[in-house]
Amino acid sequence: MLIPVVRIFKTGPDYYLKEIFINPRKIVYMSEEVSLKRRLMEGKINLGLHPGTEFTKLKLNMGDHVEEIILVGNPKTIESKFYNVKKLLRD
Repeated sequence: MLIPVVRIFKTGPDYYLKEIFINPRKIVYMSEEVSLKRRLMEGKINLGLHPGTEFTKLKLNMGDHVEEIILVGNPKTIESKFYNVKKLLRD
């Protein structure tokens, strides 16, 4: 099952948000991304996000390589999105 999340990425000097869908079985690593939070608080990310917004670094096993992406939300929130769906599937 694919889970919708919001990815933040940078192209040149600008940041963008995009909804993506992740297969939870591909996740190999998750941690807080503090550098983007600092940039947001400093006003360097102009996307209309609340200054207290947190970010999560996620690493995905793509078979022949590992891809690193940054998601909007703290690690516990991101984890709960995946956990809650898995729990529903088991019931």
